[in-house]
Order: sequence, then structure tokens, then C-alpha cells
Amino acid sequence: MRQLTTSLILSLLTTHYSLLFAAAPAAELFPPAEVTIAPGPFRDSIEADVTYVLAHDPDRLLAPFLTAAGLEPKAEKYGNWESSGLDGHSAGHFLSAYATLSLQSDNPLLRERLDYMLDELTRCQDAIGTGYLGGVPNSQEFTTRLFAGEIKADRFSLNGAWVPWYNLHKTYAGLKDAWLVADSEKAKNILIALADWTVAATAKLTDEQMQEMLYTEHGGMNEIFADLYLHTQDQRYLELAYRFTHHELLDPLLENQDKLTGFHANTQIPKVIGYQRTALAAQDEKLHQASQFFWDTVVNHRSVSIGGNSVREHFHPADDFRSMLESREGPETCNTHNMLRLTTLLFEAEPTAALTDYYERALYNHILSAQHPETGGLVYFTPQRPRHYRVYSVPENAFWCCVGSGIENPGRYSEFIYAHTDDALFVNLFLASSLNWQEKGLRLTQSTNFPQTASTELTIDQAPKKKLTLKIRRPAWTTDAFQITLNDKPVKTKTNANGYASLTRKWKTGDTLSVALPMQVHVEQIPDHSPFYSFLYGPIVLAAKTDAGDTPGLFAGSGRMEHIAPGAYLPLDQAPMLVGDTTDLASRLQPVPNNPLRFQLSGDIRPEPATPIILEPFNQIHESRYTTYWQTVDTASYAALQQKLAKEEAIQLALAARTLDSIAPGEQQSEVEHDYRGEEARTAANLGKRYREASQWFEYSIRSEPNTPLELAVTILGSEWGKACSIQINGTEIGQIELSAQTADQFSEQTFPIPAKLIDADRATVRIQTIDQRPTPMVFGISLRRVN
Repeated sequence: MRQLTTSLILSLLTTHYSLLFAAAPAAELFPPAEVTIAPGPFRDSIEADVTYVLAHDPDRLLAPFLTAAGLEPKAEKYGNWESSGLDGHSAGHFLSAYATLSLQSDNPLLRERLDYMLDELTRCQDAIGTGYLGGVPNSQEFTTRLFAGEIKADRFSLNGAWVPWYNLHKTYAGLKDAWLVADSEKAKNILIALADWTVAATAKLTDEQMQEMLYTEHGGMNEIFADLYLHTQDQRYLELAYRFTHHELLDPLLENQDKLTGFHANTQIPKVIGYQRTALAAQDEKLHQASQFFWDTVVNHRSVSIGGNSVREHFHPADDFRSMLESREGPETCNTHNMLRLTTLLFEAEPTAALTDYYERALYNHILSAQHPETGGLVYFTPQRPRHYRVYSVPENAFWCCVGSGIENPGRYSEFIYAHTDDALFVNLFLASSLNWQEKGLRLTQSTNFPQTASTELTIDQAPKKKLTLKIRRPAWTTDAFQITLNDKPVKTKTNANGYASLTRKWKTGDTLSVALPMQVHVEQIPDHSPFYSFLYGPIVLAAKTDAGDTPGLFAGSGRMEHIAPGAYLPLDQAPMLVGDTTDLASRLQPVPNNPLRFQLSGDIRPEPATPIILEPFNQIHESRYTTYWQTVDTASYAALQQKLAKEEAIQLALAARTLDSIAPGEQQSEVEHDYRGEEARTAANLGKRYREASQWFEYSIRSEPNTPLELAVTILGSEWGKACSIQINGTEIGQIELSAQTADQFSEQTFPIPAKLIDADRATVRIQTIDQRPTPMVFGISLRRVN
């Protein structure tokens, strides 16, 4: 198809899309400089983050950029993800952290390092001379092939580079924050030059080639260009925002269809942030509706009580949360970071307490909990498997994506506490802070120890000259005793359909509003309605420390996969179960006297615990195994269920004990860890699981063990009649799979003994190769095991 011109695309925007979306936001967030976090847990988190961020050497972060620019690095680049194909991705996150933290901390090093990095990035960009800037390894090859219109895309590689647009997006985003948050003109100049390079780099690509390119993870490139358009009114950027809009995800959302199962979750969320930002830029109602549908689907049908989602980074079936409750790789923190960003954009379009309730839930229970309160270390996966644990990053060792988004989180705590229209102030979060609304001459202090105390107090330190409406969120979790008093006198307020209680008046300096926010224990069932429940007090998820002694790898080293808690699974049949009537589970929690937010679990608990089970806020549990979800069963069924679980656990744990290594084909981290290579290979999802298949071959490096009887297990789908493949170890065939008859549409595992002579090192190459030009079956799993 002929490439669309800018004018034609903009014409289509006014014909294909309905333009009902508001031309301006219905509410606006305050500039970060106008909101200050007061002492408390969030201020402590900010200070821990400052220490963590400043423990890194800017010259080591910059090394990949200097190398790509042909300049001599001043220091060796970092290891971990910074030297395994994603070189340079962390620098943009640090730019964002420096920019936001510099407004919440008086440490001058933050601004000094921001300015230094921008000076060095300018030097790199000038040396290249095209406007390009990035740390992508072999940048010259990637950019040359891109300009030539050559696109060879897999889910996580493009023209031989590991997710290059994802990598570059971090640089874009960091520069944008340095410009718009920290008011750096230098960052703006670098960003505009890089944006213009991207306009040129994609100019010769047809729309079909763009969609092919977007098959590879690419971060939120559409959001970047929508933002650039909003701040420059350069129509080229709006066109590129639309061209960076990936239709594989968008089109089902436009039809209100949930097709998310099997997709890499945090590949999709940034795209939807871009849809919503483009909706604002182009007044595009359809993109806005698609973004709303995605948010509702993920929040209300695919998230657990802490506000997180995904297992092993992927969306599992919405009607089956078993993997969530069994895996050590539970919700990914990056996902929640980005869901909060999407929530703020949707709130600006249509302010509702439902959006804010989710934001609060995810902020307190996932984001705040995913930072070690003393070291500032960040968490990648938060397992929901009963009695497992989490791993914390260590400065200069770990450069995971969740470290990048994690160091940004504390600097953004201030952005959603308040919002405004021209004549109204929204109080969204009950978080100790101060607001200086310069445009209206309003200064306000919010004093609270929430959630330790179920109230907050708002004091007008400087009154605005005109009438103003205060809109205070009435949370879904509070009781009918919710009450607002003004200067110690009860006032009548009207709570609108969007969940905010409004009070309009001519305010006086010294006016004080007290808000009672009564909380109570309640339970929330896991979304697939299986018999697992989480306890909450108000918006706070309650959890129990369990089996605290066995947490190997608690603080990660520099290994590629050390973000995963490697300790042994504790048997699910031995996890405490709540036995008996489940109609009033909340009554099983009894407050611990003189110990706020601590509750003792009572009733019939089996196996009977040796010591009382105490539940406390999940965000206060660190360096420990824990339980957030509790299985329930009626008394008559307990024995049979316990025997069934014991049998299943024995099989699984025995299998795990003899498994040397496993590969999840089609999953990014697993394929990177196992050095995936292939020819005419592709990945997708079926029956809720990702797979890889090929018209030629694909292969991995897998951990092995010489002088040990071994077997290879390959998981396939039995219904793929006519497909076949050769299974090879180190270049030698050890067996074949040939599906010659239609069988059940279910997973099956085939095992192949490995001759001892083929294994002579601690790694082996396993290849899946076509036979007689027939495509390979879908391969859903590969495991190398010791033979009993």
C-alpha cells in the first residue's frame, strides 16, 4: 500500500474517528513543584530512593551511548541487563528519577547529575550528527537497515537487536521528563532532534511495514509523539503517534473484546497509555473508549488484590488464576507502574472515584511494598503463591526493567494526590502533603497518619480570592459513617455519581476540614471465583509472614535471572486453609490490642498453626515469606481436598527436584536467558500459553549436567495433525515428533532419552528442526531432567 501522507492521515482523523472527546482535560494534575510530600512512609520511601539512585555512577550509565557515538567511554558500562543487549535502557529511567526527585529532595546532586548526563548525551548526539541518540548495541546496523526499509521482527527482536524501540523509548521518556518536569531546555533540544531523526527514519516505511515493526515490543513510542504534538503542535508528531499505534492490540479493544490472554503484559500497557494520550491530542473518542475498556478489563478481571497483574510477565486466562497462585513469578511491578500512569490519564479525561480507588489500592499495596524500606532495593515479581517470597535489587548489580520504573515511582508520589478544574480542587489521596496552587493563590496542608488512623485533615493556609469547590473522594471501602466537618462543625455535602463529596464556599485562611474515613475488614475473592480470598482493611491488603527462615537469593546478584526468588516451593497442601463456613470470613480477623493494623486470624485453620497467625499490611512485610491469599473449604470436603493437593504437590515437587532447566518458548526473559536463535520461527499464544513454531528451525542453550542420565521433555498440542519435527541435542537427533492423527486439543509431553556421549559440558544446544518441509508443532515447553 502507498505510504500515507501527513495531510491524508490528518484528514482521516477527522472522518474515520468521532471527535466527541473533550478538547481539553476534564481535570488536570498539578505540576510536581506545587505538591510536597510531608514526613511519613512516602517521604521515607523518597529518601531511600534518593540514596539508591545516587549510588550509581553516571559515567557507567552513559558508557553505551558514548560507545554507540564512537566516543571513548569514561567508565566501564554496567553489567546485568546493561550489557546483555539492552545496553543504555537504564539511563532514561535515571533521567526521569533525577528530574522528579530533584523537586522532592534538597540534595543538589540530583540536579547536578541530571545536567551532567544531558551534557554528555548532547556530546554523543553531536558526534553522530543525525539526531540519533541511544545505547542500542550495533546501533549503526539497526539504523541503516531501518532507513533501508528492512524489517525483520520477532516479539522481542528487531533487525537483530533486542527490542530497540523499547530501549530508545526509555531515552525519549527520560528526556521528556527532564524537559517538562525539570524545565531543562537542553533536554528539549536533544529530544526534538531525536524525534526528528525518528520522523526521517520511518518516513520510507509503509503502514504495513510499520505494523510489522510494531510486532516487536516498542514501549510507549505512540505516547511520546502524542506528547510532543501537544507541546509543539508539530503535525508530523501527531501523524507518527498514529503510525506507532499497534493494531494487533487496538482493533479488538475497539470492539470491546478481551484478547489479552497470552500477551506479554507490559508490552501492551504502554501502548494503551499511548492510545489515551493520542486520544487527548487528536480528540479521538474511539481511542479513549479502547483505553477505558482495557483499563476495566485489566483492573476488574485480571488483577489480584494488591492491584497487580500477570504471571511470568504474561496475561493468563481471565477465568483461570491457578498459575497466579502456583508460580514464583507473580505480578510484575512495571505493569502496575504503567497501570497507574494510564489511570491518571483516564482520570484527567473523566474524574471518578473508581479510578482513584484503584490507584490507591495499587500504590499502597504493590508500588510501596515493592521497595525495601531501608536499602531502597526494588522488586520485580511479587508472587501470590502462598508462603513464597520476593527478591530485592542491589545498587550497581541489578538493571532490570522494574529497577528502572521502580526508581521513578517515589518521585511521582506527589502527582495524583490532588487535581483541579478551573473552579474545583480534587482531593484524591489521603496522604500527608502540602499544595501550593499558585494560579489560584491557594495553599493547603493535608495532615494525616492514614491508614494507621482513619481520618485526614485539610487546612487552608492561604485562601483563594474566589469561591472554590473542594471535591473529596468518598472511597468505595469506607462505611456510611463517612463524615466531613468544617471548623469542628458537621457539614452537609453532596456525593455525586463520580464518587466525590463536594463543598463550595468562599474559603478563609485557617479553615480546617476534617474527614472521617471509617474502615473495616473485608474480603475479596480472586477474580476467577475459585475459593481463594484476600483480607483487606479499608484499601490495605493484609498478609501474614510465614516460614521466615528460608529465603535464598533475597538480595540479587548480577546474574541475568536473579530477580526471581529461587527458594524451594513450600507444599500448597501444607499451607493454612480456612475450614468451615465462608459466608463471613471477615469476622475471623480480630484486632490485636494496642497494635494498629494488626489482626489475629481465628476459626478452624488446618493444618493447625503452631503459633497464632497475625495479619498485617502487606506493604510492611519484607525479607520474609508471606501469604496474601487463603484457600477456603467446607468441613466435609477438607480431607479429600487435602489428599488431592498432597498427591499433586508430591508429583510437582518430585518433578521440580530432577529438573535441571526449563524453557518457556515465546516468553521474553526465558528466551533471552537461553540464547534463543531461529529461522522462519514465530511465537503466539494458544489455550492461554505462549508457544514457538517454525518453518525452518529454532534452538536454545539449556543448562545440562555431564555424566548424568538425562532426558528432554517437550510439551506440544496434540491436535496439530500433519506437523512434525526433529529433536536435536548438540547437532545430533535424539528423536522425532510426528503428529499423524487428530487427537485431543490438549497439552501433552513427549520425552526423549539423551545419550550420555552428547552431553560434555554444563550447557547444551537443543534444536527443533522441521522434517520434509512440514512446519514444526507448537512447542509450549522444553525441560531437561535427570532420569530417576
